[in-house]
Amino acid sequence: MLGKLHHIGIATLNIEKDASFFSALGYAPSAPVRDDPPAGIRVLFLSAPGQPDLELVQNLGKEGPMTVHLQARRKIFHFAYETDDIEVDSKKLMDEQSATLLVPITPSDSPEIAAWCYLACRNMMILELVQPNGN
Repeated sequence: MLGKLHHIGIATLNIEKDASFFSALGYAPSAPVRDDPPAGIRVLFLSAPGQPDLELVQNLGKEGPMTVHLQARRKIFHFAYETDDIEVDSKKLMDEQSATLLVPITPSDSPEIAAWCYLACRNMMILELVQPNGN
């Protein structure tokens, strides 16, 4: 079953500049900046008391997966929800909402997350499902 909002994904040209912007809103890094060469991205998670976590995502190179979002001037590009069974919930979204699997269920290298996947929904939303470790 889908659970709480885990984070909001934000496309950025420059992680440091956007992290500085969000620090004025009470956000601080909750983990170090991490490069994900297979995905072609650099990631920084930010947290603020009583607020949803943010995931700043920057291309590792000049072009990459964030290019399309940034060119469309679309900073918020996905919502991530926790799930206790990523296989069941991703299949349910595909069956009931005609969602398409963009990135298959992938084991995570994060100590907090066991697996994740991305789905494109028919209403043009992109959802990420994350299954915390221990589920």
